[in-house]
Amino acid sequence: MSIRSKIIAFQLLFLGAVLLLGAVVYFAIERADYYIERVSQTHRQLEATTALSVAANRYSEQIAEMLLFGEAGRQEFEEARRDLTRSFNDFEMVTIAEIALIEDEAEREGERAELLAIRRMRSITAQMHDTALDLLQLIMRGREEDARLRYYAEIEEDQDDRLQELIDLAVADEKEEVRVIDEQTERLTRELIVIVSVTIALTLLASMGAVFMLSRALARPVARLSTGAEAIGSGQLWHRIPIEGNDELTALSQHFNKMATQLEAQRQEVMQHQALLEDKVAERTVQLEDANRRLEDLDRLRVLFLADVSHELRTPLTVLRGEAEVALRNHATTSEDYRDALAQIVDQAEHMGRLVDDLLFLTRAEADSIRFEMGRVNLQEVLEAVVEEGRVMARSQDIAIVARYPDRPVEVIADRGRLHQVALIAIDNAIKYSYRSSTVTVELAATREGAQVCIRNHGDPIPAEDLPYVFDRFYRGRQRRGKAGGSGLGLSIAKWIVEKHRGRITLVNLGQNDTELRISLSAFPAAVTDRQRSDSRILAPS
Repeated sequence: MSIRSKIIAFQLLFLGAVLLLGAVVYFAIERADYYIERVSQTHRQLEATTALSVAANRYSEQIAEMLLFGEAGRQEFEEARRDLTRSFNDFEMVTIAEIALIEDEAEREGERAELLAIRRMRSITAQMHDTALDLLQLIMRGREEDARLRYYAEIEEDQDDRLQELIDLAVADEKEEVRVIDEQTERLTRELIVIVSVTIALTLLASMGAVFMLSRALARPVARLSTGAEAIGSGQLWHRIPIEGNDELTALSQHFNKMATQLEAQRQEVMQHQALLEDKVAERTVQLEDANRRLEDLDRLRVLFLADVSHELRTPLTVLRGEAEVALRNHATTSEDYRDALAQIVDQAEHMGRLVDDLLFLTRAEADSIRFEMGRVNLQEVLEAVVEEGRVMARSQDIAIVARYPDRPVEVIADRGRLHQVALIAIDNAIKYSYRSSTVTVELAATREGAQVCIRNHGDPIPAEDLPYVFDRFYRGRQRRGKAGGSGLGLSIAKWIVEKHRGRITLVNLGQNDTELRISLSAFPAAVTDRQRSDSRILAPS
């Protein structure tokens, strides 16, 4: 087994041990945090229940005092009612927080039952309040005996008892829940301590064993090499290293012995040519690495280009051949059938032409042979022209295009034709993926850096897993309506043009089936390099 394999095995073992320990510690911390929060939440719930019990008792007492003192006790009665309402609100909020925290569905059902109990308690206190006000009216009309009888019959013997019974049940339930959670927390603490301790012990043992094995495998050969190096360094050229094993150190020992045999005869020659040889090796290495890198890049681009082109041209070619074969084989074909077949062939040929144009553009872009005519450009003028073209394209689907511009002109240093191409690609895609009879919105805004163009359409949202790839070549969004459209090169071309202007282009889902393409441009981007200044042409969007 080679030293490299031994080191890799040790690294994998150590990495696995660290990951295992990390996973155990993470699990322990997460469970501990959960139960600590449960304990804290349960205690808050018990405090809220206790406060509710106190407020309910005070409320009952204030009802009796109000009936005793009449209207003079009305203010304290209302204050007690407000305190009771606050206690109900606090208890309900704490219970809702407890439900959100609990993981077990059965425990959640128990907490939801407490919410129902709170609603029943609220209902009883509302009845008590209405009854108390009725009794106060009786007292004010001089019917104290009737008020006293109704108080004992409706409040003290009925409503107050039912309210107190519900509160006592809630207090008892919360105390029991506190006891259970405390027991679970203590048990979890003991279990986690055991699990973490065992994991740490096993990790240490495994690491120590691996270190010992690796050290043993390396120490003896290294010691022999060290002894040999000291002997050669001291002039003992007859010294030889014993050969054992079959790894890199063994090969090194063999070379070491051979070097010792030839060292005396070649010492002067090596010293004379060493400097020159090192320079030549370094220079040749750099040249070979650069050439190899260029070859790899060219080969990768060639393979990718051929794969993409063959994939994209196969479908239209199949349709062309199929339409022609059907028209030729069918002897009963009418002139109208021939016309339909030729129309299909023309449509597919146009699609192939657009695809070839886009591929040529991307090929020139990768070769850095695209020329930019930079100048001051009014973005509103560019967008107005593109919007008019877009309205013609959107007419067949009854899609409206609404444009919003700022009061002042927004200008950037850019290539007007390229910006027109980017905007047309964006609006064309927005129309393709919009619902019929919907609206596409084009907004231009000045920003601190320069300008931002937002093009929003209403249609099926792009799946989240597809968003990172929308600007890749030959990407087509998998909307639910199954629209693919174009060659899948439009957004890739737009991204390249925007980035060459030192800008940024992004596509986001806004919700409510709205998708927005954002193009951010700097007011004064860096100058285009000379390598980009060669012949090019503006292409229609895919």
